[in-house]
Amino acid sequence: MSEQRILDFFYQTIVPAAASSQPIFIDGWKFFVDFDTRVLDDNINRYSPENTRGGVTLLIKDKERFNAVLVEYCLKMIEHINKHEELQQIDYLYFAGDVDSMLQAVLLNVWFNATEEDFNDPIHFLYQRVGFLDNEFCNENLRTKFMSEEIERLGMNQLEAYVDIQNPSALETPYVFCSHIKSCQSPDEIYELPNISFGISNNVSYVYAIQGVHKTSFTPYQKKINRLLYKANENFVNDYEEESIKDVSVSQLFAFTAFLKMMQELGIEDIVVKNFYPLRYQAKERVIQSKISQLESRRGGLDNEWDINCHQEIETLKSKNDSLQYNIHNKYLRIFRRIEYHFPNVEVSSYPYELDNAMHLKIDSNADFTNTVSSNVLNDVYQSFTICRDMDHKKL
Repeated sequence: MSEQRILDFFYQTIVPAAASSQPIFIDGWKFFVDFDTRVLDDNINRYSPENTRGGVTLLIKDKERFNAVLVEYCLKMIEHINKHEELQQIDYLYFAGDVDSMLQAVLLNVWFNATEEDFNDPIHFLYQRVGFLDNEFCNENLRTKFMSEEIERLGMNQLEAYVDIQNPSALETPYVFCSHIKSCQSPDEIYELPNISFGISNNVSYVYAIQGVHKTSFTPYQKKINRLLYKANENFVNDYEEESIKDVSVSQLFAFTAFLKMMQELGIEDIVVKNFYPLRYQAKERVIQSKISQLESRRGGLDNEWDINCHQEIETLKSKNDSLQYNIHNKYLRIFRRIEYHFPNVEVSSYPYELDNAMHLKIDSNADFTNTVSSNVLNDVYQSFTICRDMDHKKL
């Protein structure tokens, strides 16, 4: 695959379609992407020189460097897809092995994982994505099981974790941290914890999402573990006036505690928490607007009960995406404030829009854990879980 072919796809297909807000069809699949592009050092090929549509703008300050890392990223991502059979089962990712279709999808989907700041510095962003794919630990320890000791305050159960691949088209990163609570007596009994989408680049860990599947039914074992997880709230004192950091998902706390220990043992001192992706927000907004259009086409006026209910539903939909994003953003960031509360080796060094648009955590490998006032089951998990003794364990 030639470098020029990659660049032609980007500048002749992706960029014009993104600027026109028109869908891109790849092997029968329809994709929407909406952003402007400005090439500052190219007076001939300049797309949407001003951000007139109120969206985001991809700002290319050094076209030569941008082109080089864009090509590198595309080649590595296609290599990654070809390397893993599981990814080849995803039709809109592998396209039955058609390289041109794969290439277009890779060039398109990467921007769904970009923050506002990434659009302003896409060269740095793409180097990060290359770093994720190149990370030695993730590549060499894929699906290696890491196990804690038995944890008394978790009913003598263990925490097990591993790094896996995930769909880089639908999700934010190529790698995911998976963990669960496991019964020592009945190994098939497990309680799944939320997954953490992450990437490691240049010895910095980037966290993009902590997501779990909402369950409506539990086995007796899972019900027992669900109750035990709330021990994370024991002896908790809320010192925050504006909003309580007690109001967080305890399962997310346990998952991130194990993830934090893994990062600390890998010698990582900086964690960057990403939290807002404009193109993903736009995609949700597009779906909501489509529902609104359908309702408005059926609404005749406000002269009967059905029309009044329809009007109310439209108004609810209009505010839904913003309120959903606000709630996700705040609850998500409270997780890390709560982690800071429990662990003396963690400091929130920067909140979103102080240094940049991410939250930054610092890990101090020399912190003293003795006599910590917040010592509870989370500290038990942290102390008992390690990747060091399990590095030779068999893979899943």
